Amino acid sequence: MSRAVYQVTQQNPDGAFTLFMSSQSFPGKKFRNMGDTSGALWILATLMIRETINNPQRRMLPNGTLNLDNRAPTINRAVRDVWMEVILPFVFGVDCNNTQTSISKLNHLGWFALFEFNPTCFVDTVLNNLIIAVTNADKKMVECIIQANPIYLTYKNSEGITAFQAALYANDNDMCAMMKIYFEKLHGGLEEMRQQFNELFPDGYEAHLKKQNKEAEILLGNTGINENIFKDVSPTDVTNALNNIPNTTSILHKKLAEFKNIFVEKYIKKNKAHNPFILEKTYGIYEKNYGPWSVDQLHLFSQQVIGFIQRYSSKIWQQHYAQGIYNLVEKNEQQQRSFFLAGTTTDIRSLDKLGFEYCIDVGGCDYMPLLQIIKHSLQTPISSPISFFYEKQVEQKNTNILKLMR
Repeated sequence: MSRAVYQVTQQNPDGAFTLFMSSQSFPGKKFRNMGDTSGALWILATLMIRETINNPQRRMLPNGTLNLDNRAPTINRAVRDVWMEVILPFVFGVDCNNTQTSISKLNHLGWFALFEFNPTCFVDTVLNNLIIAVTNADKKMVECIIQANPIYLTYKNSEGITAFQAALYANDNDMCAMMKIYFEKLHGGLEEMRQQFNELFPDGYEAHLKKQNKEAEILLGNTGINENIFKDVSPTDVTNALNNIPNTTSILHKKLAEFKNIFVEKYIKKNKAHNPFILEKTYGIYEKNYGPWSVDQLHLFSQQVIGFIQRYSSKIWQQHYAQGIYNLVEKNEQQQRSFFLAGTTTDIRSLDKLGFEYCIDVGGCDYMPLLQIIKHSLQTPISSPISFFYEKQVEQKNTNILKLMR
């Protein structure tokens, strides 16, 4: 096998580049000419690194049209385009009459070349896709990847977490249970799984839950999200906040804005683990004040506090909301792992006004307001408060995690 070593050097200030080629011997035949596809693959892999990984920006061609492969060059445009649009298509037998098809095929071939010459890049790419799939609660994709090679369960991404740890952070016990099956296929796999678990929760899982419970209290307390949220607030201010009237400067408006900012910037972005106790406590506040608060106050709290927390929940919890917490707990429905709201084809992720104008009720519907679901859910009477079903779901998930790790 042979590989060509290429150097790109700048020859003049206006950006002209020249490729200098030298051959390097490896076990097997030497690089002789462009008929040696290993050399061409090496060039293509180099272009993939320079053009795709480091420079994903789109660029304009001289004629004003957008470049079809959406990549910005780091070497001279003419040199780069000659390789991608003339020489390499000729070497690999790609029809260059259809530029879009040609670039698409070379792009696929380029990833193959990149992985061929840099295997760690392949691992990094697969691991990245694996973690993204876990975060998106895509169980089928996750299993597809680790089924091909369970060893991926032992790798960490650039943030220092494994796929199993990402599932634990998301509170996705179903995903964790599936991963355990593949850990068992590895030599010392269960020990590896326990080690990853203990790395996240060095003081134990119960201590982690207590810490999250305390964090929820502090978060809501510091932002004024409690039974006194409407104290000394006029009905007009409530109505303005409920209707999202811009440029309002009431205490209530500032308090809601502060809560949303602190919740996202200082809690969600700094804590990888989903905290179910935040929503649990807001449900409790809502129910405690169901009588004292006005209809508009109940609507506002449900839409802009409860709905906002749902908006930033982990994807697996959003799937729970979509199916309906009531349906999962009271009706004992099997988990669907779907983002569609119960009985609809509406994806919860498409609700751009979630947390601003509505929230998701325990039956999996985007109710405006949550007030309606206190009395019924999908036309089925509810005998217990909302928090009862939510707390049962949280308790069941945490119990299952502890059982999994025994």
